[in-house]
Amino acid sequence: QTNVPSILAINGFFCGVALIVVLARIYVRSVMLKTFGTDDYLITGAMLCGVGVLVIFIGETRHGIGMHTKDITYPELIKMLHWQFFHSLTVTLGISLIKLSVAFFLLRLVPGKVYKWFLYGMIAFLVAFTLSSEGTILFSCVPIRASWDRAGEPTAKCFSNNTFTDIGLFNSIVNILTDVLFASLPVTVVWNLQVNLRTKLSLLAILSLGYFACAASIIKTVIQVHVLSNPDMTFNDSYFVWNSIELYIGILAASLPALRPLFRSILENTRSL
Repeated sequence: QTNVPSILAINGFFCGVALIVVLARIYVRSVMLKTFGTDDYLITGAMLCGVGVLVIFIGETRHGIGMHTKDITYPELIKMLHWQFFHSLTVTLGISLIKLSVAFFLLRLVPGKVYKWFLYGMIAFLVAFTLSSEGTILFSCVPIRASWDRAGEPTAKCFSNNTFTDIGLFNSIVNILTDVLFASLPVTVVWNLQVNLRTKLSLLAILSLGYFACAASIIKTVIQVHVLSNPDMTFNDSYFVWNSIELYIGILAASLPALRPLFRSILENTRSL
């Protein structure tokens, strides 16, 4: 019995859709508008993390993810945990890059110094929070190798499971709060734009995807409470699956509004036929 096909199918689908949208965004911003900005570079970085997560999932499934823990040999388990170490680092970075991209996108739109200074403050906070989160993962064990091979480093100093879970939950709660904030900020900006109601509603519908990313983050956090105590955690790998869904949907929510010039061009060409 294995969950490998469903794990790879879910991640492959979301990664593929997100990649198509980001490539379209790159085309719009660099070719059509010739205004490739900081937000575009950041979302491209997030997409590279997304592709990296899919590659890591493939590596994990070759060494035990999706299989029952009792069926995995110890050497294979070590290899799988090694992949998971990089999985955590990559998905954490990717999710933060999405929020930074949204923040820089809003900086180009919003009037008023107060709003801009608020965004600069959020950017500084996100950078600090990301470095802290990555540091927690990277140095959860010293030496680092003990993070995936505790038996091979018997003198290593590591966080206990309870401590690591508590830190992870704190980071996840902060992540949810920033998810909600960066899903809501674009909505308020779009609502105040001087555009027709139809355009405004279509943009708001696209931006509502950000709340689906928030929902994925909440589900992931609920699962996180029990993930380390799960006796069959390799078979029930829903934590990392929901983590990746949050990443891919966040990329979609941040990128789809940028495709409006492309959709408009396609619609105009269709009407002229």
